[in-house]
Amino acid sequence: MGKWLSPGGHLEANEQPHEGALRELREETGLHGQIVNLLPTPQVETPSTPQLPTPFCVLAETIPASPKEDEHVHIDFVYVVEVAETEALHLQTDEVIHGRWFSSTEIPDLNAPENVKQVCRAISALCKGQA
Repeated sequence: MGKWLSPGGHLEANEQPHEGALRELREETGLHGQIVNLLPTPQVETPSTPQLPTPFCVLAETIPASPKEDEHVHIDFVYVVEVAETEALHLQTDEVIHGRWFSSTEIPDLNAPENVKQVCRAISALCKGQA
């Protein structure tokens, strides 16, 4: 697409959204992460009903029609993931052309979809408030 995007993709059969997010992170970047909740989440699980990690946000993204498929909507479960500072990026070049870390001051100038920049701004603001 020629734009900066967060790691992501489609779920595999019988995969929970948070599992897919961590798998896509590993597959695309080589990084292992842990999902963190930046927002308060009520704990409502029971012994028979486990509670899944809460996404940071959920987006409905309209994907335009292409020669391969009709217009459709992707439901994006966006998770915040923490990785060890010592881990290096190992990009899977068949899926990712370029990858790097960005500082929060670089967000406005990124060649990224506006929804990606909005998510980055929101996460950055919350993280700065917790420092």
